[in-house]
Amino acid sequence: VLLGNLVKQMTTQMSNSKSEGDSPHALLEKCMAEIGVTFKIWEKRENQSGTGTFDYTPLMGSDLKCVIRRLPEMFVNLMPNATAQKPKAVWNQLGSIYFDALSSSTNDHEKLFKMAQKFLKSFLNLHKSSLEGFANRNVTPYMHMLLYHVPNQVRRLDGRFKSFTGQHIEKANDT
Repeated sequence: VLLGNLVKQMTTQMSNSKSEGDSPHALLEKCMAEIGVTFKIWEKRENQSGTGTFDYTPLMGSDLKCVIRRLPEMFVNLMPNATAQKPKAVWNQLGSIYFDALSSSTNDHEKLFKMAQKFLKSFLNLHKSSLEGFANRNVTPYMHMLLYHVPNQVRRLDGRFKSFTGQHIEKANDT
């Protein structure tokens, strides 16, 4: 959701600006390349013409980790500083949860719950600051799981909680 919202914001910025130089999409692709991630944005086509909606390279595994860790620092290159600070804070909160709380062998389920709660509140507050894609309807089942079920499992398993990925299974389901 966060990456999709960033692409939408770049699309809005692109349609609102008539400036010379790189398009906002090209700037985002360039920032991704600088952090070592292959990423492309393209306009969806229908009957040989553009639809006005955009799609982008899905990120998984180490690329996604790299983006969560390094892209927020580049937000000032992608959008005005006043606009960049709030989404940057939300991305950094997600990074703290992922890299600090979930990756360490901790059994502090209360801390994890508070971090997830703060992340979700910050996510929803972006809707109030006129950024699209951060309303209640944009909360995913993964966010719900992170807030209500993961801390409970950490408590129940007494810190013997390991993060894992079902990426190889999801990839197999795509074919």
